[in-house]
Order: sequence, then C-alpha cells, then structure tokens
Amino acid sequence: MKIGIYGGTFSPVHNGHVRAALLFMEYVKLDKLMIMPAGIPPHKEMKCPVSAETRLEMCKAAFLSLSPIVEVSDYEIKKEGKSYTVLTVEHFEDEGELCILCGEDMICCLDSWYRAEELMKKAEFAVMARKDDGLSRVEAAAERLRREYGAKITVIKEPALEISSTGVREAIKSGLDVAEMVPPAVLDIINEKGLYRN
Repeated sequence: MKIGIYGGTFSPVHNGHVRAALLFMEYVKLDKLMIMPAGIPPHKEMKCPVSAETRLEMCKAAFLSLSPIVEVSDYEIKKEGKSYTVLTVEHFEDEGELCILCGEDMICCLDSWYRAEELMKKAEFAVMARKDDGLSRVEAAAERLRREYGAKITVIKEPALEISSTGVREAIKSGLDVAEMVPPAVLDIINEKGLYRN
C-alpha cells in the first residue's frame, strides 16, 4: 500500500493546501493520504497560534470531503515533544510504503532535518515548487539529494497556488474577505471562533 503523509501547521488550512493534496494523490498514485497537523513543528515558530484541536477541526473540514482515501490524523498532535518527521515515519512504516509531501523550502534543507539520512532511507518524497520559477530550484535540490543520499523524490511539475497561511492570517487581521483563499467549511470555523482577528 502506498501511503502519503502531508504534514504542516495548517493554521489555517487554505485552498493551496487542498490543491497540493489533490496533486500529491494524482502524481504519486496514493492508496491512502494522511493529513498530519503538527503538534510542535520543529522548523518554525507558531505565529498567531490556535489550539491544536481547532487546527485538527479545520483539517477535517477541508480534507475529508476530497476522497475516501483521505484520513486526518491526530498522531503528531497527541504525541509529546516536537513533530520530527522521522519519528512519524517510524510509527507508520509497518502500514505500507510511505511518501512525504514537502515544499520548495523544505526540500532544499532536507539533509539538515533530524536523522535525515535515516528518513531518506525509510520514505520517499514528493515536492512542489511555490511558483513556476521555483521548479528549477526544486529539481536541482532533488537531483543533489538523489546523488548524495540515494533519496527517492518525485517532483510535482505543477506549481502550488500562491496562497500562504501567513497571508490568510494577515488578511483576516486586516478585515479583508478571504472567501477565495480558504475552503467554505474552514471559513465557517474561522468566523464562528473569531480566529486570527488579533
């Protein structure tokens, strides 16, 4: 079984995340996709944090309608300590062949991740560029990791939507309409709970 892992802070989930998940499933031919909101992300500070439970709720609202193969996992939220990818992979590796979706910035520093060489032996990767002009950067990074570590990496040729969670949060704080940036069910949660206003 081919299992995809799509992790992130998802604060909030936006339409770029949804598009990335759909392309991930298409390019890698996944049997199952696990959406994995991070508990304590190791690579970045949580800005304007909302509760883990609310981020999990937004993920379920955004992703569960996509496909019967999509599952939103609370594993990283419930475990203690930072959400290191290699520990998540070790937890799920008996379930099937794992492939991790990551973005342009992450693939370029992948060999600096915690226990990176072990991780590259245990799992495959799929990577998306932020924009068309980022594709060459992604392909160069992927080729270097293949050559130096034997990493298995699929480059998704279609660019991500130019939406970021930071941009969504800033727009909400400024009182702008974000209806075109986030799924309707996620917008309902944001409005009901008054998220990202301050």
